[in-house]
Amino acid sequence: MESEPELCRQVLEMLLHIKISRLKKPEAERTMQETLDSKSVRFDVYTSDSKRIFDIEIQTTNNKNLPKRARYYQSVIDLDNLSKGTKYSKLKDSYVIFLCLEPPFRKVKPVYFFENLCRDNPEIKLNDRAYKVFFIAVSVSRNSNTIRTAQSIPLQNVMEQGQSKAQIKSGTCCFEYR
Repeated sequence: MESEPELCRQVLEMLLHIKISRLKKPEAERTMQETLDSKSVRFDVYTSDSKRIFDIEIQTTNNKNLPKRARYYQSVIDLDNLSKGTKYSKLKDSYVIFLCLEPPFRKVKPVYFFENLCRDNPEIKLNDRAYKVFFIAVSVSRNSNTIRTAQSIPLQNVMEQGQSKAQIKSGTCCFEYR
């Protein structure tokens, strides 16, 4: 994804159902640490456009602490995004996206999309523009190193036009959306 920003843009648009006009060059394994005493973060794929920041995490192992990890990653993104003296209104929307082999929650759904809502009245959104999204794989082929997600994503059109296959690579494993 780092060497193919256009592919990264297409994948983000299809996963999140948004339009992105121009995406900053994706950075693989970007590390951030706000202070010497704080825990550092290594983002699998980190990129942004003029209004939003995207972190794509490929989760191939233990999902036990994903909700708190997502919270921490989002906080580090926000700290990095807002300089001293800058108004909060300048804070970009942020998306922490996990592509998981195993469901991190009790109910098995293909996609979990989280945003902050009022507990007493879920129709009221906090509107802090911080999103956490978990995509769950439904089948894994170790021989071809391919994982198909349960969400139907229309990347077939991209592949039919002779462009690169929509894959997000992580070590020996790739997520392929069909």
